[in-house]
Amino acid sequence: MKKACVHPSIISFLFMVFCLGQKEGTNQESILFFEILDESVPSWYPDDSKIVFASINHLGNSQLYTITLKTKVIEPIGAPEYTAKYPSCSSNSKMLYYLSDKSGIPEIHSLSLDGKDERQITFDGIKKKFLVISPNGKEIAFIRYPIKNKTTSELCVLDLSSRAVTVLHEDPLGYLGWPSWDSNGNYIYSYKLFNNSRNNILRADRQAQNSEFLFTTEKGDTWNAQATPDGEGIYYLYNPTVKGEWGNNSEIRYRKNKSQEDNLVFNGPRYENGLAISHDGSKIAFSSDITGYYQLHILDTESRNVEQLTFQTEMELCTIIRKQGMDAGRKHYDTNRHRGKLFSEKAISYLIQDMERNLTNSDKAYLSRLIKE
Repeated sequence: MKKACVHPSIISFLFMVFCLGQKEGTNQESILFFEILDESVPSWYPDDSKIVFASINHLGNSQLYTITLKTKVIEPIGAPEYTAKYPSCSSNSKMLYYLSDKSGIPEIHSLSLDGKDERQITFDGIKKKFLVISPNGKEIAFIRYPIKNKTTSELCVLDLSSRAVTVLHEDPLGYLGWPSWDSNGNYIYSYKLFNNSRNNILRADRQAQNSEFLFTTEKGDTWNAQATPDGEGIYYLYNPTVKGEWGNNSEIRYRKNKSQEDNLVFNGPRYENGLAISHDGSKIAFSSDITGYYQLHILDTESRNVEQLTFQTEMELCTIIRKQGMDAGRKHYDTNRHRGKLFSEKAISYLIQDMERNLTNSDKAYLSRLIKE
């Protein structure tokens, strides 16, 4: 077999193609990012015209993106060399809050929705996850892990004016996650283990500073509860697990109150994560790996129809090569080739450009061959 090589003219052409794909406000076929960050919850713009979500970019970092629902145009937010996770849009101040490691340690940051006035909000160096802004835009609920090398987690509220932090609930096992506010800002939903068995929905009272299980089940895991805008009920995720194992699918369910039976809204058949309800209550954004990669979907709460919004599936090879080296990338590609996973010219060409100084000639030739296959 004749060994392929990368001609300089090919590199120049591919670089031009890549640059065209990086224009701000481009479509999904020309913007480069990986699958959606599965543990992150998307967030709606105040007018429900766009959704902010986190996805792994070409550098292996989590980056924020917006997708306009009407046009399906995707735009990146922030510098790609820094990690940005857990976006949350304020419904009244037009600000975006998220975690970023721009200072060296993940801290809460804010950014106006027009991409200006970036600010760091916290400076304590304590590990944090899953932040969400309150309905009035004055507080942020988040999970933190105050003790290094310990599993203890805390459900906290940060007052943006005074910067004071209030701990509403502590879990020594570290299972707290995915906080969300009710429409009035009186309650915060999270989840934790019930009887050391299954994740169940936890509701914390912001004013009384106490918490209780909203309802419990030992037949499966429930998490990521989202209150409806009218305050009548909650949507949440359910996985029908057996002891010690995950089930084959997760479901989106609705419950109006503690005594009502669950109403099945959507059944996978794969894993779903990150529920986010639009401000008018008509749609739910969530991520699902039904295609084999976590991608953003949207559910119509009335018709129950589901639409897939993002379709990025070709960048897995890039991640492996960046993180594990060229040999691992070759091995992965050769192993999974029979699965029909194809990598576009843009994806491979970006690898060549992005890593040109670090790749040997044989590595460049290998990537060039992938383009031709």
